[in-house]
Amino acid sequence: MKKRKENQGLKILIFLGIFGFSLGIYDNYRELWMSANGLSPETISRVISLSYIITVLSLLFFTIRSVNKIKEGITFTIILKLITGTTLICLNNRELSFFIKFFKFFDIAFSQIIISSIYLLLMSFQKSDEIYTKKSVAESLGSKLGF
Repeated sequence: MKKRKENQGLKILIFLGIFGFSLGIYDNYRELWMSANGLSPETISRVISLSYIITVLSLLFFTIRSVNKIKEGITFTIILKLITGTTLICLNNRELSFFIKFFKFFDIAFSQIIISSIYLLLMSFQKSDEIYTKKSVAESLGSKLGF
C-alpha cells in the first residue's frame, strides 16, 4: 500500500515537472505576448491581478473538497486550460483585444490553480515536509528548464 502511494506521488511530480516546463516556456514571455497583441501595460496588469484574485477564491473551494473531487477538479481545470490556450493561439495577431483579455485572464488563473492544487493532492498521499520539497523542486526545475 505504501509503495502504491509513493508511485502516485511520483506520477504527480512527473506531471508537475512537465507542466512546469510548459509554463517556463510561455509564462516568461506572457506580458510581451500580450503587449504584442495590442494590450496596454495597465490592461496587462489588471488581467494578471484579477486572475490571481480568482485563483485564490478558487483554491478556497478546492481546500474543502475530498481527494476525488480534487482529482476531478484538476482534470477539469487542465481541460479548460487546453481550451483557453488553443483559443489564445487562434487569437494571436488579431485585433480582438477583448477576447484576448478574457481568455488570458482564465488561462493565467487555470495555470495557478493547477500548480497550487497539486500540493493538496500530494498531501492526500503523503503528509510530510519532504513531499513539499519534492513538489517545489519538480516545479522549479521544470520551469527553469522550460525557460
